Amino acid sequence: MGTKGRDIAFWLFALTGTGAALLKSKTFFWAALVFALLFFYHFAVERPRATRESRAKGLKVVALVPLRPYLARFLAG
Repeated sequence: MGTKGRDIAFWLFALTGTGAALLKSKTFFWAALVFALLFFYHFAVERPRATRESRAKGLKVVALVPLRPYLARFLAG
């Protein structure tokens, strides 16, 4: 899950969490729980793995820039 996936998981958690609080709905509560787990998965698994792989490649600073696949292929040559 990249940064876009993390952001989507956060906003879906925020919306379903608000729905669960306002509507007292168990369905919204469970949906909010799933989205919260997806959101924290990024920090527990994805980010440490990216840090390890970056350090293994000798990188000191990494800037993640979201690109469209066709634009990335164009820029790569």
